[in-house]
Amino acid sequence: VPIRKNQNLTAYGIKEFEVWAETSIDPPYKPFPQNEVFTGVTKPITNTTTMRDEILKKYKNGTDNWIASFMKPGDTHTSSHPSYYVKQRTIDPAIPEMHNSKATSEGIGYGMIISVLMAGSYGTGMEKDYFDGLWRMSSKHYCKVEYPNNTYNDSVLMHWRVDDGEGLPSIKDYGNATDGDSDIAYALILASQQWGVNATPKGETKTYLQLANEILDDLLKWSYIYAQASDGKMYYWLNDCSESPRGEARISPQPITDPWVWLIRPSDWLADHYDLFYRVTGDIKWKNVRDGVVDIMRYIQGISGNTSNLVPDFILFDPAQGEKIFRLATDEELTISEISMESNPHDYYYNSCRLPFRMTLAYAHYFNTDSSTVLMDSMNKIMKFFKGIVGSGNNYNNIYAGYTLSGIKIPSVTWKDIAFQSPIATATTLQLGISDLSGFRTNGWLFVTNYKPEGDPTLTTGGTEYNGYYGDTINLMCLLASTGNWWDPGK
Repeated sequence: VPIRKNQNLTAYGIKEFEVWAETSIDPPYKPFPQNEVFTGVTKPITNTTTMRDEILKKYKNGTDNWIASFMKPGDTHTSSHPSYYVKQRTIDPAIPEMHNSKATSEGIGYGMIISVLMAGSYGTGMEKDYFDGLWRMSSKHYCKVEYPNNTYNDSVLMHWRVDDGEGLPSIKDYGNATDGDSDIAYALILASQQWGVNATPKGETKTYLQLANEILDDLLKWSYIYAQASDGKMYYWLNDCSESPRGEARISPQPITDPWVWLIRPSDWLADHYDLFYRVTGDIKWKNVRDGVVDIMRYIQGISGNTSNLVPDFILFDPAQGEKIFRLATDEELTISEISMESNPHDYYYNSCRLPFRMTLAYAHYFNTDSSTVLMDSMNKIMKFFKGIVGSGNNYNNIYAGYTLSGIKIPSVTWKDIAFQSPIATATTLQLGISDLSGFRTNGWLFVTNYKPEGDPTLTTGGTEYNGYYGDTINLMCLLASTGNWWDPGK
């Protein structure tokens, strides 16, 4: 077993934090599989060999596996300076800005987390190459922060997308994606435990921890928002730093002249990450955000008309509306913010669908904090809705890719997507107050492991430019989370 100790990280600008020490044992120090056990969480099955094999099949061994479909070398890739990206091109008419793009910070962050958690599965150190290459792609595409008066400031936050040719889009479209940057910083902290506190990306001098700390500094500088609502309560969250200044505190009430500043996405509610960032840096702002996003989830479940207890893709903080602190944005406010109504912003859709698995991970990793009771109450409400959808037969094929807050399928949605089904299966590992929870959990495991990955059709047909990146990637991460192989970096 590798030795652990409290490593003084003051030289890295990070407070004292328990990390894996350099030892005579070669890294990775937490090789796949880890099969960790968490208080309040029940794994879908008990056979660890089966869990390992199912994950490996999705990751690298099976047909249309994740590595073959989505892990691609960048234009400047070399063995000494690896460069990789996670392929996610699409011709989806709802997101035309992605038609000429090859990757996003979201995909880079997902790929880095998968790589560090799967370390050791090749037995050759290949995952570190993948990890370092993904980080290098992110580091070549830092965004400019617009603040103030149309001036552009350097940052170490990644531009939200990478275009063909790996150039940056026009200055008008500069901007980050908070969830992508948070995932990248989180993965870098995991890397410091997986490969050592003094480890660096190949060909670089800064350690993983130094790089993580730089991102965390910029997230707080440009994306941290807090506001005091009319009920006297303080609320905290993160927003993207693009388009408008984000780095200053906003004390309400004040009129909504720029609704984009106040729009909140559940895809940024990474409570597990924010808890780790708090433990690593000691900065109370991260604890505020950790607890703040859980508070907002609970609040939005109680708004008028939300009979499903689901959370919509976009929420507006409105300090001028008395008790209506959080509400759905109007069509006009969304149009001003350049949010397409075709993306169903008022509904539980592709932003929100990840929330059940993200909050399950948060509960598993910081069970004993003061937020856990509130978090579990909210998750019970969401999961009772989906238990009604799967019915007494626990049929996950009943779950469609999107629901209104009144609990009906979005009328325009005629398809199903593993990106919606797998997070629900993961959340059944919580000890919920739901009837037939065991059957709900078991059938979820069978459904997500029997799911045939979409992969990348261009590898075999040369046809469509759409690939199954989103669903396949979320499914793989959910399998890691539900089996205890998304280990707790603060443990």
